[in-house]
Amino acid sequence: MRALLAAGAISLAFTLFLTPAFIWLFRKWKWGQFIREDGPKTHHIKRGTPTMGGVVIIFASVIGYFTGKLINGETPSISALLVILAMVGLGIVGFIDDFIKTHKQRSLGLGGWAKIAGQAVVAVAFAFFAFGSPNERGVTPASTQISVIRDTGFDLMMFGSVVGSILLVLWIFLLISATSNGVNITDGLDGLAIGASIMAIGAYAVIGFWQFNQACGRVIENVASCYEIRDPLDLAVI
Repeated sequence: MRALLAAGAISLAFTLFLTPAFIWLFRKWKWGQFIREDGPKTHHIKRGTPTMGGVVIIFASVIGYFTGKLINGETPSISALLVILAMVGLGIVGFIDDFIKTHKQRSLGLGGWAKIAGQAVVAVAFAFFAFGSPNERGVTPASTQISVIRDTGFDLMMFGSVVGSILLVLWIFLLISATSNGVNITDGLDGLAIGASIMAIGAYAVIGFWQFNQACGRVIENVASCYEIRDPLDLAVI
């Protein structure tokens, strides 16, 4: 709990105090929003608004997590490192997209297929490490079963190791792409990305903390209802 509170406080402080510095730096480098001349006149006032704000969010999250773990004297878990891998990987895709827009002064950055290819690379890397890093109990950061509230019992590996592995990668790609694009599509000219991100990230934090409190090994009186999940508190912290 201390790591969760420390990470949240540090990330918040980092964002509040260093965002103005990032804005100044982005303005200096002319990394501003490009607005098409044939667009609505009300949008023209947004021309030059610093973009690439996701850099601040990712930096704040990563610094907050590692500082919180340091304060608590704990070692970062593979589950959290995988989340950081996904965040940074998708952040790089978004950075390239925004950089192309600002550098070439056009509203189109990466093409649709290029974005999907970047997200696919992140998904494959995530899947490789997620299923190749079991702990001492043999529990991997990701499950081979389709999960809703908990594992449903529908195991993709029942189709065989080859087909099952392909289906797992496709499933992970769908989840990563949907989460990333769900926030990205909601983004607009009025700072909607941070609002959408807070809702998405906040939901995962609540889920992670709930599963930690109801994790198998902690809940003795109702073992049938516990969650067999790897590093749930760390997922809430990050």
